[in-house]
Amino acid sequence: AALLELATIAREHLGDRDRAAEHLHRVLTVDPSNQEALARYHDHFRERRDWRGLADLTEFAIENAREAGEPAGQIVRQLEELAQLVELRLGDVERAVNSWQRVQQLEPENPRAREAPRFRSVFVNGARPPVAIGRTPWPAWRRQ
Repeated sequence: AALLELATIAREHLGDRDRAAEHLHRVLTVDPSNQEALARYHDHFRERRDWRGLADLTEFAIENAREAGEPAGQIVRQLEELAQLVELRLGDVERAVNSWQRVQQLEPENPRAREAPRFRSVFVNGARPPVAIGRTPWPAWRRQ
């Protein structure tokens, strides 16, 4: 709770959004399922238009939700958000396809996964997505 208060002070009273984000990051290091910290950190990345950071944070939240045994519907919603984000904002078709595949694993008849244009063109038509060179499977910030 103290780190969340520090984040609030840094952002709202000192106007230091980056320092506030550092505090939120530390909260999530200690308590990865802290919903308030996740929501505020999501807002931080959206405000900065840091789509890669937002995608990595969303992936972090998905993994923690899965490990915590959250309902499949909640995880599917986050995966759908991730798929759209990485395709539309980052142009990362491979990561979007992977997200839609994960949706289909949880909900085999999910219409959004079945109708996702990139998913269909890559897997129904047999085309291969471009390979992302130098990409790591986990966000770098998580290893800090």
